[in-house]
Amino acid sequence: MISEHLQNIKGLIIDMDGVLWHDTQPIGDLPAIF
Repeated sequence: MISEHLQNIKGLIIDMDGVLWHDTQPIGDLPAIF
């Protein structure tokens, strides 16, 4: 069952806007990317 695998998850990366963030700072050079 899927719940057996969920206990092994330590973190997730969820990218909903196309930009990866570290706290409040974007990772990468946004003007160059967009």
